[in-house]
Amino acid sequence: MKKTVKIGVMTFSPMTLNPGTVLQSWSLCHFLDSIPGIESELIWYRSNKSNNHSIFSLRASLKTLFIRFFQLLHCGFARKIRKYPTDRPLVRATVSSINGRYDMILVGSDQVWNPKITGNDNSFFLDFVKNAKKAAYAPSIGKDDWSDDIKAELQGFLNDFEFIGIREKTSIPAVEKLSKKTVHWSIDPTFLINKTEWSKIALAPNKKKDSYIMGYCIKRKSKFPAYAHAIEYAAKTLGIPSIEINKMHVGTDEWLGYLLNAKMVITDSFHGMAFSINNNIPFYVLISSSSNRITSLLNILGLEDRLITSADEMDFTKEIDWEPINKKLEELRKENQTWLKESIYEALKDKGEA
Repeated sequence: MKKTVKIGVMTFSPMTLNPGTVLQSWSLCHFLDSIPGIESELIWYRSNKSNNHSIFSLRASLKTLFIRFFQLLHCGFARKIRKYPTDRPLVRATVSSINGRYDMILVGSDQVWNPKITGNDNSFFLDFVKNAKKAAYAPSIGKDDWSDDIKAELQGFLNDFEFIGIREKTSIPAVEKLSKKTVHWSIDPTFLINKTEWSKIALAPNKKKDSYIMGYCIKRKSKFPAYAHAIEYAAKTLGIPSIEINKMHVGTDEWLGYLLNAKMVITDSFHGMAFSINNNIPFYVLISSSSNRITSLLNILGLEDRLITSADEMDFTKEIDWEPINKKLEELRKENQTWLKESIYEALKDKGEA
């Protein structure tokens, strides 16, 4: 690559202040910027559906806005992520205004291809893009396939992509059938960064006990009693306190700091699980329904026994052997880094030759 090319990353807005969303955004851009000849930028976009809970959402209560604004100022991590091309979030009606700014727009990761999450927002299929290459790294459908009523429309979008990587292996056949392309199994971008690098950006908690269990639940706990029971059972059995880390109580870098210092993590979150694995923190992940984005990763790494539906399935006498898992992760990390870099170079070879 003889000259710098510019890539825009299209994903959920990091202004959600959801730790997983923020950190997957940062990690993908961080890796792209490490590739010679590549300069990345996050596209600040608010989707049709307000599930991403932007701090600028007019629907939010004044109390919620105050809490989120205070958290943003306290954390400061969102300011470290990227320089945005706009001073306010783009929406469906204005997102096409960034056409001409990038050589490529790369969509991913997170559940940006899950219509239930996005409200069928086709911006995440880059239908607005003109005069730029389109590609995807590790978006999630949320299940194995899309519903039949939207497949014809999605096929038209996917045919325009230079390359596609999908986060869940079980979704690959469906995407290959629609796109008529060989689809790569791509690990979540947070795995592109190793645990040494994550420790550099984590903020050590100001108030923590020497030994604790970290609980992190993204569902409403009142609707997920198995999670509360698991936390209580683990703390009682292991004889150490539990600390409930709510995404509204700490900033992203402090959330990461709590996780890295925990003796165990109990969570229902994909990224809570992913960061535990990547940083060798013992964990259990609870699910109340089928979740291929969680089971796909656990199956690949041989960690199926860490997936539970109730506290009765927890076995504290069985420790995780991290050596083979770290070896597998490093293989996956290097393979994905190489694939993404080479795919970008191939797609943009006409742009970088001048």
